[in-house]
Amino acid sequence: MRTGIIVLTLVFILLLTPFALAGVDKAVVKSIDFERQGEETLVRITVELYSNGEGEAYLEAIANYDGKDYTTMPLRMLCAFPYQTFTFLLRKSDFRRVDLTEGIEQELPELVEEKNVVAYVYGEKITSPEDRGTEDVKSDLARRGYALREVLAKGTKTLKWGSKK
Repeated sequence: MRTGIIVLTLVFILLLTPFALAGVDKAVVKSIDFERQGEETLVRITVELYSNGEGEAYLEAIANYDGKDYTTMPLRMLCAFPYQTFTFLLRKSDFRRVDLTEGIEQELPELVEEKNVVAYVYGEKITSPEDRGTEDVKSDLARRGYALREVLAKGTKTLKWGSKK
């Protein structure tokens, strides 16, 4: 009887372990491209995710204007297959400068040529101090309403028209 319970417990643990350890193993910012739609500049970001099961990751893009960073809200990528590709088309209105402690929420005035757009892929989004109560997480939660952790990938591209680089 006791051996049967031990065997059943071991089988249960072995079956659940892959799901408990599931998540995004690797991410790659495959490309960051700029395109024009009329007078508007758009940013197209392509991300590849590799996982050992179901998991999620978050894309955050950052553009700088006049010495201030404007970021997108975390864009969730739900991964249900070992390999998936995600493509995001972002407008300047998707980039915002947010500081809840100072009551700031401003839209990016424009994407500026010769400035970088940086894309980060994160493995974790924290929305409650109970999830991880470190001081830097608490600061991010107060300032932005969320905290992103576990950088999986980063990509950078400079806005240049007439150049493929």
